[in-house]
Amino acid sequence: MARPVTESALMAALSFLFFLGSSIPLLGVFFVLLCPVPLTLVGLRHGGRRSVLSCACAVFLVSVVIGGPVQGYLFLVPFGLVGVITGWMLTQTGSAARTILMGTLLMTLAVTPAVTFLEKAIGLQDFAEQSKQLVKSVIEAQSRQSLPPEARLELEQMVATLTTAIRFPLAPFFLFSMFLVYVNHLVSYKVFLRLGITVRAPPDPRRFRLPLWVVALYPIMWLGYARAGGPNGTLTSSLLLNGFFLAGQLTWLGGVTAAGRLLSPDRPVPVPACLLLAAVLLPLMPFAIMLGVGETVFGALEPRPPLAAREQPAAANPPVAGS
Repeated sequence: MARPVTESALMAALSFLFFLGSSIPLLGVFFVLLCPVPLTLVGLRHGGRRSVLSCACAVFLVSVVIGGPVQGYLFLVPFGLVGVITGWMLTQTGSAARTILMGTLLMTLAVTPAVTFLEKAIGLQDFAEQSKQLVKSVIEAQSRQSLPPEARLELEQMVATLTTAIRFPLAPFFLFSMFLVYVNHLVSYKVFLRLGITVRAPPDPRRFRLPLWVVALYPIMWLGYARAGGPNGTLTSSLLLNGFFLAGQLTWLGGVTAAGRLLSPDRPVPVPACLLLAAVLLPLMPFAIMLGVGETVFGALEPRPPLAAREQPAAANPPVAGS
């Protein structure tokens, strides 16, 4: 009993010190990446309950020593949350991609109301209201110019769509949560290897294959958005539009990885080349989407080998313990 309590307290203090060091020039980014890792270690070794308690201790230290409840809240969102959630993820069984998705969903459910509460707590204007004001200023600047009727109508439709999307920006919150969870998983994996602790490696994004359910979700979200009235600013339209944007981003990512497999069928494309490929395919998003959808659909139509043939390699190459 004494060792888990002592280790949890030490990890809370270490996470607090990393958060304190995040303000150091140049080295701050390094400490930011390490800040959630001690809480992840507590969750991995001693379970989610002690990880939550360790996170609460770190939040208390930040609040008392640095700058009150606001600073404590800034530590909790996102460092404390991502540390606790990643620690829980590393104790789960199943595929790494599925656990990343589950962790991202939990992080999204935690971050979305937390960010809204933080805005009110520190006196910031609502994010959606700020975005609307920005869009309004763009329209006023464009309206001073002599635009043809077609261009003006297109601009008004684009503004209505953006206003509807930012009514409840679920897609940016989801992508932000996925980025945080994945980065902390990767950093924790590297740190734990140095400490001699074996954990499951995060999935390689270059090996991402677009799931069939995302392909089906893409048109469903668009049809639902159209049936809800399109860019009318309602909450239902905003949720459906954000779902459509999110499915589109995942489909584009599937297209990028599919293009990488076409260029290098035997091994993953090197990371710099993969980033360059993503930059090239970003303005060519319709082409990338068609490529990702095509790979998924044609892959689903291919006949699968018999079950005995699929299980034979697994029997010939048993999994290594701890991998």
